[in-house]
Amino acid sequence: MSEYQKKIRVLDLTRLLPGPYCTMLLGDLGMDVIKVEDTEHGDATRKSASLFNILNRNKKSVALDLKHPKGRELFLTLSQEADVIVEGFRPGVMNRLGLGYEDIKAVNPRIIYCALSGFGQTGPYKDRPGHDLNYLAMAGMVGIPSQMEFPTGRPATRVSDFAGGLMAALSILSALHELQSSKVGRYIDVAMTDVMASWVGMFLPYLVKDGAVLSKEEFHLVMPGNDMYETKDKQWLTLGMNEDKFWRNLIESLQEEFPSIAIDQWKNPIIRMKKKVELHFLLKGIFLSKPLHYWESLLTVNDIPWAPVQNANDVFNNRHFRERGIIGEMVNPETGDLEYQVGFPALFSTGLDVYRNTAPQLGQHTEEILGNLGYQKKFIHDLVAKNITKIKS
Repeated sequence: MSEYQKKIRVLDLTRLLPGPYCTMLLGDLGMDVIKVEDTEHGDATRKSASLFNILNRNKKSVALDLKHPKGRELFLTLSQEADVIVEGFRPGVMNRLGLGYEDIKAVNPRIIYCALSGFGQTGPYKDRPGHDLNYLAMAGMVGIPSQMEFPTGRPATRVSDFAGGLMAALSILSALHELQSSKVGRYIDVAMTDVMASWVGMFLPYLVKDGAVLSKEEFHLVMPGNDMYETKDKQWLTLGMNEDKFWRNLIESLQEEFPSIAIDQWKNPIIRMKKKVELHFLLKGIFLSKPLHYWESLLTVNDIPWAPVQNANDVFNNRHFRERGIIGEMVNPETGDLEYQVGFPALFSTGLDVYRNTAPQLGQHTEEILGNLGYQKKFIHDLVAKNITKIKS
């Protein structure tokens, strides 16, 4: 990446998943990310080593007690040379520590300060506790009908956490770009419920008619061509036939073996929608009659949008992801074991050195980072003795 990006320093005060995902992306892009952790246990995901190692690659760790005046002073000193601060505490926590945006802005007017939270820094819900499922529910994500037979449910992965982290990273990049001309920093308030509401909002006009919420039978985005089907060998496949041309491909590919699918009514999109429940169960019976490998051959050769439902091992060993470099490995420095890593989800013509550094141990870079600020080794070790900071033992 450019020299400009290599010089960008990010102070990462976040924990768990959303914030560390944001700063992982920034680190993958070449920024200098310093993970600021408490001196006792650090990020709670350290208990889940594999998750921590993925989310915190390409970062350095400094341990500080921000509740202690000296810890606060050290963070303010760090902030003077930082470009970005990302925090994920509840609203008001950083202000009570004396490290809110105005406090940092006083020592570094160019700072880009991003606060990532569940419900945002303002509004009647701002002080509520919450996690991913709460944000999905509040924003309407789990209330949208999605499949013909199954009631709507939570996504299997932490969608709002990742979406919030991604939006925070995007907003930070935008602010950094604007900073080059304005020379003025920014405060960024990212709420995961807002991000989810913006996604759900795309479908709101289709979910409500005459003031009433449509049922899954009425909602036109729930359709047989956009659903999951079980196969004879207990596997599952998905269809994604949003365009009429793919419906024609499917009907033509099945009509010889299953004449009922070739009835003219199924070629008519209006009738398909009116009789979508009947069509769904017709397709259900068809796909149950053959194993997945049969459908893999037939659907692929006939240019039909489909995919198997893969488990974790399938994904990690998928040839497509491997060839694109999305799935990789890094050596755990403590155990020597190879661990799966998920790479940056975009490919650059100049390349990205995504797997350059493993996740840091708690306080691994404290001495280095404070030393670079001009603090002497004796001073740093005095801080360690008082538990104001911590260095790797």
